[in-house]
Amino acid sequence: IIYMLEGELFITENAVTRRLSAGRCTLINSGVIHATKCTARNKAILFQIPVDFISLYIPDIGTRVFTLDDPGGNPIRQTKTDIFKETLQKMQVANDIRPEGFLLRFNSLLFEILFQLYHNFSVKIFEADLTHKAKDLNRLHVVLDYINQYYNRPISIGEIARIAFLDSGYFCRFFKKHMGLT
Repeated sequence: IIYMLEGELFITENAVTRRLSAGRCTLINSGVIHATKCTARNKAILFQIPVDFISLYIPDIGTRVFTLDDPGGNPIRQTKTDIFKETLQKMQVANDIRPEGFLLRFNSLLFEILFQLYHNFSVKIFEADLTHKAKDLNRLHVVLDYINQYYNRPISIGEIARIAFLDSGYFCRFFKKHMGLT
């Protein structure tokens, strides 16, 4: 979760780059390959929640994706997003000041965030979508591991496509789709 307080940040996710400006908040789901780029000074709240922790309290976490982007003029969605951002700010204040009983306050806000994510910002996905996503992610990990192992020598498109069990043309489209670059 990234909540921009000042400045801006560029986020590339699923081959799409977008600008996150002050006052905006976004969420990047676990397992999504992404990158961020700061072109100027900024201030943000960055909040990462390990999937292993979330799965203790949200048992069906593997069947959900979270969306926390522009409410698009929907007043109900805007109110939910504003409450979410306020909760993040309260967590930041509790962490910065660390008053007596800080851990109780922080943990209560953490569980409030989890509830808000689950109730207001999650969508259940179908098993077929999960299977396809897992297959793509596994294939991508094999490719990236291979590139990392042999980065010091030229690797042809044909060679790396064979590692992914794809033909060269399809591999190029697959890699661009998931990585955002050729």
